[in-house]
Amino acid sequence: MEQREKQLIRRAQEGDAWAFEQLVAPHHGGLLALACDVLGDESEALDACQEALIAAYRSLPRFRLQSDFFTWLYRIGINQALKFRRSRGRRQVREGESEVANRAEQRPDKALLDAELSAHIGRAEQALSPQEHMAFALCHKRGYKLVVAALLMEC
Repeated sequence: MEQREKQLIRRAQEGDAWAFEQLVAPHHGGLLALACDVLGDESEALDACQEALIAAYRSLPRFRLQSDFFTWLYRIGINQALKFRRSRGRRQVREGESEVANRAEQRPDKALLDAELSAHIGRAEQALSPQEHMAFALCHKRGYKLVVAALLMEC
């Protein structure tokens, strides 16, 4: 952990909102993208991300400087996204429909195959447990290595 990050953490632990903002700003996009992957809905993902940041701010006084801030923050984000997913139940995620429609104008046969593949993937994702879905999203959608995904998921 860099010295600047440690200083910001200490200041944020003392209630400095600006320091907290500086800590989380570089991670906001990643947290939001991960929540979108899990929830499949940008509005819900924004809510989950907001709740994760609130939870992180409230938990920051208990954060240990020996821990990695990135991992700690993403664990909170993952837990919030899974909590939102459990609270609304599973619903089919329709990803890439506009992209498939755009490709249909160019190559109708490819668009049909893409739509079928997307439907198969969507059904397969629905069959995953929340933890399996999170691992899939972290590795295959966000590009994290298995070791990093395992750390984030506390496996």
